[in-house]
Amino acid sequence: MKIATHLTDCGLDVDVVDASDPDESCKIGLDAYDQLVFGASMHAGGIENELAEYINRHKELIEAKTRSFFLVLLSAATKDPDLRREWLADAREKVSGQLNVSFGGIEMFAGALMYSK
Repeated sequence: MKIATHLTDCGLDVDVVDASDPDESCKIGLDAYDQLVFGASMHAGGIENELAEYINRHKELIEAKTRSFFLVLLSAATKDPDLRREWLADAREKVSGQLNVSFGGIEMFAGALMYSK
């Protein structure tokens, strides 16, 4: 939501859609958007299946748009730069293996695993 807030603060119209909610995701008309931003978290070596399936199902519409992708994962928080580079390269490869849509780059952010939530 912070990304959506930032984009809104920059004067852009933003809609946030949860791909895991079929009622919400099936109503969204991708052709109405100038730019698409997708985000996911990585668990057990992959992103959420619902998002991957949504992106793959709408491949042609998505590839016709300006698009970006961000990934939230624990390994981005490591302080060791060599290990971080290795882990992030592995994460990029795994995401690319799940998606049939190409993204120019995948921005990665450190996430937290909060057992109590």
